[in-house]
Amino acid sequence: MNEISDNILFKSSCVGQVIQEWSLVPLKDCVQKFHQGINTAADKIEYTQTGVAVLQAKHITTGSIDFTGVRRLNRVDYIRYKEKFNPHQDDILLTNIGTIGKTAIVLTDSEFLIAWNIFLISTNEKAISRYLKFIFECLDEQRYYRTLSNGNATKFVNKASLESICIPLPNLKEQQKIADILTSVDRVIEKTEYQISKLQKLKKGVLNDLLTGGVGHTQFKNSQVGRIPRCWCVFPLKSVTKMMINGFVGTASPHYVSEGIAYVRSLNIRPNLIDTRNLIYVSEGFHRRNERSILKEGDLLTVQSGHTGTSSVVPKSLENANCHAVILSRFDSNQVQSEFVSQYLNSDLGKVRLKQICVGSVIQHINTKDFKDFYIPIPPISEQKKINNILTSIENNIKKKQQKLRQTKNLKKSMMQELLTGRVRVKLS
Repeated sequence: MNEISDNILFKSSCVGQVIQEWSLVPLKDCVQKFHQGINTAADKIEYTQTGVAVLQAKHITTGSIDFTGVRRLNRVDYIRYKEKFNPHQDDILLTNIGTIGKTAIVLTDSEFLIAWNIFLISTNEKAISRYLKFIFECLDEQRYYRTLSNGNATKFVNKASLESICIPLPNLKEQQKIADILTSVDRVIEKTEYQISKLQKLKKGVLNDLLTGGVGHTQFKNSQVGRIPRCWCVFPLKSVTKMMINGFVGTASPHYVSEGIAYVRSLNIRPNLIDTRNLIYVSEGFHRRNERSILKEGDLLTVQSGHTGTSSVVPKSLENANCHAVILSRFDSNQVQSEFVSQYLNSDLGKVRLKQICVGSVIQHINTKDFKDFYIPIPPISEQKKINNILTSIENNIKKKQQKLRQTKNLKKSMMQELLTGRVRVKLS
């Protein structure tokens, strides 16, 4: 790839300033087919348990098609609809109602249909489908579709608005090369996502085995929390904590400041992680007046309302922060590691049992009193450390892959902006 010189002229386009020599062609002149899927409501479609899949917009994420949970149509109706609504290899699918602008390329000819909230687009001799798909992705990244959308409760983009978009088109060889480069980045993203998925499944399986079988045990017993190794104990949380209280409950917003004391809320708490991206800050005075909820490294924070039971340990970086409307537990480190309790509460086993103490019909809630009486299995402290080390090793691997995924996605964004505008030119052999 080569960067262009400073004396190249540019012109405006839907994806930004593009080089002058590229053509700007209305989308309607780049396609041979462009229409929505079946109007299932107007046609009063009757779905069946088996048959041919009917894709909805929710089944398309940028770059891929997920057939999980699709509704199906009998073969008689499929034959009636297939000529117009069965996509073919290299067709582009673009969501246009509700979730707007998600795209995917049809990789092989197969039997399925599309519903009304998806556009089927087939390119003509002027454009390569994969190149056009990346143009659509770029528009989605730039939130361009918002300028075209209509509707109140449910937003949509109509065909006429999309047809009028002027697409920057280099020659076909350059389109192909650009599409090949960006597709290679997509493959790295897909591979990394697959690796993350496998590691997450591995951790889930290992976690379940460790929380029921421990490390190296051969003798087991039944308990209030299920089958566990014979040498493990079962205690209510109140018997292994030095302190368990609620974070500040009330209106804290008048005390928010741009710089001050970090203030952890339930939306910051993820399974075994405190997400600081949406962290807010409170004044020193508010912090001092609410010293009971000042955090220490190693404290356990548990979501009390909404995503009940989700827990994470306070890291050193949030020592001396404060917290809002969560359950704060401080454990006796001679008996229990906070990390072990966090892993248990976030596990499938823990979630199922926590549901039994939740109250509320619309918004689930855990009362601190009930949480204090919640029983958990307690291995010897040395075994807790072994379990934590095993799980931390897997989690660290997942975090590395997630970091790689974020970096690759950011790289793709910048590459699309450079390649799809001609600011960086590809070498053509």
